[in-house]
Amino acid sequence: MGVLLTTQSRVEGFIVRQFEHRYEIARRRLAKWIDEGVLQYKEDIVDGFENMPSAFVGLLQGGNFGKRLVKFVDES
Repeated sequence: MGVLLTTQSRVEGFIVRQFEHRYEIARRRLAKWIDEGVLQYKEDIVDGFENMPSAFVGLLQGGNFGKRLVKFVDES
């Protein structure tokens, strides 16, 4: 809080539901930006169902970047 005061910064929150009526517009724009490469995202993929516990612990410890996913294949 001290840094906010000394730099006269402003913090403002918002509630997502406040903009619920604009969801479809945002979804289309974001999808377009991803397709165009303007907006990029990162996925942190961990291979193997057996690695799920350590992937989850790593997520809680901040060991991931972007969205953490566990990739596994059902061989049945």
